Amino acid sequence: MFTGPHGAALRHTDWLPLYVLKATISRERLRASTRDTDLKVCTVLWEHTPTGLCGLSFFNNHLDDNAKFSTFVVDGASTSRRNKWAIGEKGKGFTLATQYFFEEVEQTVQPLAQPRSLRPGVSFRIGHQIGELKWKKSKNDADELKVILDDLTPTNLAGLMALRGLNDNEDSSDGSSDPEGDESKKRGKSVLQATIATRATQSLKAIYKRRFKYKMSEKNPAIPEPSSPAHETSFVSKDEVSITVLGLPKSSPSEVFSGIYGILPLEKAWSLPNSQVQFFKLGEDEEVAFYLRDQLVPYGPTLGRLSVNYHGDMMVTSDRRAVMTTGDDFGAYCKALSEAADKAFRHNHGDQLGLATEIALEILEETEGMQVHIARILKPANTESGGGYRAAFKRAWRILNPKATKDAVFWPYPTSHPDDLEIIEELEMVGCAVSDRVMTILEKSGAYTRIRPHTKTLLLAAPEVQDEVPGLERFRIGLGSVLGQDHSVSISMREYSYSTPKILWDPDAREFVFALPDACEEHGEESSCLCWVGPCMFEAIENWKATQVGPGPTMSSICRAYAECMEGVEGMYEPEEEEEEEEGDHPMDDGGTSVESNAAPDPDDVMVKFELLSTQMREFGASLQQRNDTTTAERAQIIELKKQLEEANQNLERERTQLQTSAEAKAQLERERNELEDKLELTQQLLQTQWSTRSEERQAKRRREE
Repeated sequence: MFTGPHGAALRHTDWLPLYVLKATISRERLRASTRDTDLKVCTVLWEHTPTGLCGLSFFNNHLDDNAKFSTFVVDGASTSRRNKWAIGEKGKGFTLATQYFFEEVEQTVQPLAQPRSLRPGVSFRIGHQIGELKWKKSKNDADELKVILDDLTPTNLAGLMALRGLNDNEDSSDGSSDPEGDESKKRGKSVLQATIATRATQSLKAIYKRRFKYKMSEKNPAIPEPSSPAHETSFVSKDEVSITVLGLPKSSPSEVFSGIYGILPLEKAWSLPNSQVQFFKLGEDEEVAFYLRDQLVPYGPTLGRLSVNYHGDMMVTSDRRAVMTTGDDFGAYCKALSEAADKAFRHNHGDQLGLATEIALEILEETEGMQVHIARILKPANTESGGGYRAAFKRAWRILNPKATKDAVFWPYPTSHPDDLEIIEELEMVGCAVSDRVMTILEKSGAYTRIRPHTKTLLLAAPEVQDEVPGLERFRIGLGSVLGQDHSVSISMREYSYSTPKILWDPDAREFVFALPDACEEHGEESSCLCWVGPCMFEAIENWKATQVGPGPTMSSICRAYAECMEGVEGMYEPEEEEEEEEGDHPMDDGGTSVESNAAPDPDDVMVKFELLSTQMREFGASLQQRNDTTTAERAQIIELKKQLEEANQNLERERTQLQTSAEAKAQLERERNELEDKLELTQQLLQTQWSTRSEERQAKRRREE
């Protein structure tokens, strides 16, 4: 790590490590390795104390077997072989990264005074070869950013000459028989080889000097000018990769290492079984992020509250800054995200308890303009997980409603039906407005229903009324009369005081279930009137008709059944029962004891009692007659109202016919008027033609006379 033109500069005391990330993995734990050493990886964030600038160094001692120096600097050259841990287009990552670092360093240090210990720039070491980024002039005299190679592979003189193609041991004789000429060539060749060897020796010594300067090896003190691997102690091997960047702006560890998932501690992270999606939360001041196979995609499809690390396949742009949202890969990601969210709700316990709540908040805090939103893609697997969904959303609503009481009951309603809120508040619950999409999710998961179906459940679960209710038997008779004998039904009145629903037809139990009637507005709360019978009877029939095939009972039959069941009612009250004299009564004497007498009855007393009984009979007969008259009058009123209705319908029909006739007459008049106008226009044209003809004739006659 402390080698190369910039790595060696880190040995200066002005550079201090801020954050060290180091890992050693034994070769036994590696899946496949041709090395006999442990894998060592180290990344360090440095600070230059005089300037406050930063540096980065990266080290890895297991270079890919197929890699070489050109692999790092040539576009398209890569050894990734598109494995599942490599994202983006091959060969682009290192080139783009080093170029970005170089430009960042230039912009940072240009306006600053640069101490010698700073040594700003970017270099890397691949084995024994050094690459440094520098500006060079192109053939067109334009500045180009290039990688300058410095091959510092340790070798001896013969090896260096062989590497550079300077050894020429072949016999260059052409087979001629000129001994003097051959001797001259040999002398010239010897001189050339001696010159080449001298220059190669100088190059070889320079290589070792730079190796010592860059701290790649240490020379043998006994050798003044090393020129062979035996003259040094090497600190590096051919399998190592070391990258150093010095002169970056001041940065925190979170800013530097946020590009790789899990390097810095997370506020909270959740892993779901058999899922390619990991959910996690960053710090409060940090924005949500999207990672693809542990690597940050800056402009990925982020969510609103939760960050995601996705381990599936996904195409990214060439600069690795965004994902391709078209194609099957992105659709597979959305499906995996939906399944992961549903799984979090279904396993809503233990460590997943907080995750389900966070996803519920994510759904409720839907934000427009996002590439992906869980509320738009979530599809609950079934209604069996309703309990998990309900518990998570309860906690989410409590977080969003901190002023709610501890015993508050939350209930959702869609924003498209604001009238549901009135019913929710009547039930003494806290209404929570949600979008139609979210309401659909809650219904399909089995967590909640709309409030009106819920009130039906409450009515069916309410206890039955135990006290006698005036008019209940008449209500039963009226329904039986309308439905007929083919539809045997039962009636159950429940202790239910809310405004809706008032009555339900349960087709499975073949039972009418209705709430205790509200207090009569006309007769008062304590009244025992029968005003409720009619409205409840009509509503019951409507509920029943909704579950049947066909038109159902007519309005006339319903009215007739109502009139029959209300026969004998006086002023919407049940008639008072006549008190009957109890049998076995005996006259009492003044002392309260019974008087036994076998004497014959007094004729005067008999006559008085007979007159009294006759009077009571006449009054009872008059009462019965009055009731009959009242019933007859009510029936006559119904008949009269029906007659008036028929007359009104006939009048409407006549008026409609008259209007239709008037419209036809008007159309006929319009046609006749148009015909008259056409005839008038034709007549005018004929008269004009005749006038023109006569005028021409008079002019011709006048000319002849002249």
